[in-house]
Amino acid sequence: MEINIKNVLKKIFVIFSFLLLSILTDIFIFNYKQFTISKNEKGLHFIKNYEINDIENNKKSIDIKLEKNYIHKLRIQYDTLSDVPITIQYLELDYYNKNQKSEQSDIFDNEVQELISNFDNTVSEIHIIYDNQYSIKINNIMIDNRFQLNGFRILFIFSCFVLIYLFYLFYKEGFKTEKIYKYYFIISMIIGTTSIILQPSATYYSWDDQIHFKNVYEMKAGNLQWDIGEFSMIDATPLGRDSINSIEEQIQQFKYYDLKQQSTYQSIGGRFISYNKIAYIPSAIGYHFCDKIGLPFVVCFKFGKIMNLFAFAMIMAYAIKISKVGKRLLSVIGLLPSVMFLACQYSYDPAVISGITLALVILINWFIDRNCKVNFKSMLLFIVSILYGCFPKAIYIPLILLFLFIPQSRFQDKKQCRILKGGIFIICLFILYTFISPANLSSTNGDLRGGNTSVSSQIKLIFSYPIGYIRILKDTMFDSFFSMMLGRGSLGGYAYLGDISYNCYYLILLTLLFVGLTDTNEKQLKLHQKILIIVVILGIITLIWTALYLSFTPVGFTTINGVQPRYFIPFIFPFLMCMQSSKIKNKICEKKYNTIVLLIMSLVLLISIYQLVLRIFCF
Repeated sequence: MEINIKNVLKKIFVIFSFLLLSILTDIFIFNYKQFTISKNEKGLHFIKNYEINDIENNKKSIDIKLEKNYIHKLRIQYDTLSDVPITIQYLELDYYNKNQKSEQSDIFDNEVQELISNFDNTVSEIHIIYDNQYSIKINNIMIDNRFQLNGFRILFIFSCFVLIYLFYLFYKEGFKTEKIYKYYFIISMIIGTTSIILQPSATYYSWDDQIHFKNVYEMKAGNLQWDIGEFSMIDATPLGRDSINSIEEQIQQFKYYDLKQQSTYQSIGGRFISYNKIAYIPSAIGYHFCDKIGLPFVVCFKFGKIMNLFAFAMIMAYAIKISKVGKRLLSVIGLLPSVMFLACQYSYDPAVISGITLALVILINWFIDRNCKVNFKSMLLFIVSILYGCFPKAIYIPLILLFLFIPQSRFQDKKQCRILKGGIFIICLFILYTFISPANLSSTNGDLRGGNTSVSSQIKLIFSYPIGYIRILKDTMFDSFFSMMLGRGSLGGYAYLGDISYNCYYLILLTLLFVGLTDTNEKQLKLHQKILIIVVILGIITLIWTALYLSFTPVGFTTINGVQPRYFIPFIFPFLMCMQSSKIKNKICEKKYNTIVLLIMSLVLLISIYQLVLRIFCF
């Protein structure tokens, strides 16, 4: 295979051009105020620091009066023996050049002894409020208006330029639906990797990620001595979620972890991997490989996330590739902000979503395509994918029962049909047994975090008042069905970072519904198959609500606690497939249709990353 030197040089030139453009954009768009403020300051061209002395350290607040000074960053140097939560209240100029009150929450972290908070506005008053029960000494407070090249911003801008160029190339080659799985994989890896690099190297940003990281780390066998960086991921005391609010504080975090201090915590890694931890294998490979070759903790931590993203994107891309219908719908679902956020965390949710999606694609292929036969390869892939998705959350395993309704004509003969369907039924019963075992049902414990929860007591209550429980389901499950399936938390949830803006949410909701209804062809599910799929989905949703009523809801409550929109993401694809109609004919130009759809999803992802990650942690 000959290498075209001219094309290689052209691509290298394009990459360097994008890098230069990214640097110039950061200088002249994000640093222009620093150029205009202090150019006449005694030779300090890019810096203007105010030191505030004579601070009364026995007060509950520090009050600072300014003459409407522009503040890029506020630096506070302090001494404290424990973490101290603080509130920074200030008067800043709004869009109409009027004073408005604003507020930030932060922490005096005893591990770093310096706080750097972003303002980027003209401020006239600052009030730093904290509880004076803590022993704190404020050494000085500075307003830092220095010019600063920001590597995180440059990376984000560079990724945007690269994506624009790739969309140009994709459009030039026709943006074929048959190749959309390739486009999806490239887009998801670029945006996802950028998001992972921008995020702080800390847990407690997503649901239970401290537990997921612990499971990943303990997949290495033997006696495990935790370094302080690893331990902080499960403890969150040093440099936790609320103590990182600027690029400088991220750099402080990197330096702190590089000290390689050992914690007093030890654990034992198992020699064998239990089935409910198989979803952690990609993250464990990434993390422990980097750790083995001696890379810094931050690199190991982020590469573990990248491997989780890679596994998710590969499985979703393969599902898109082999799907007979809904390729563009699958691409949209795989690029939903909530889905991409989960794929960039230490979490088993990406395994659940991708594994179940691949299994459903195989099932729907069998349902709609007479030429798609049940052979050894497709059967093995179906079983592996459904188990990969259901091992972390066995509540989804009833989806496997849809296999029992595959037409007999898809099998080689009646004998093969009976054997395979019988085997699937046994697998389903076994997995359900591990989830709803007698030991679990007789347990007096529910939520391990505490509270008046009891599985056995809730079961007795349901059987004693079945009509009352049906009303509870009606008031919770049915009334919140749309918000759980297609609400802002389901489509655009970033866990503890918040949700995407309403404008972005409505845009992706309309895009998802539009693609769901128009991504059609001659092959479609029949009416009885749609009814069957919807019945199974509703049955599993009922099981999800019931499981959380048993485990997470205090005994006697008339509401159900613990249900989260992310549990319903695996049902979006089959649900929208059942909403399609043969009467809707898609006559939109393929190239334009695919370009617009993936461009909208990429744009929303980049906006959400800018608003919820870059703007908060990397400025």
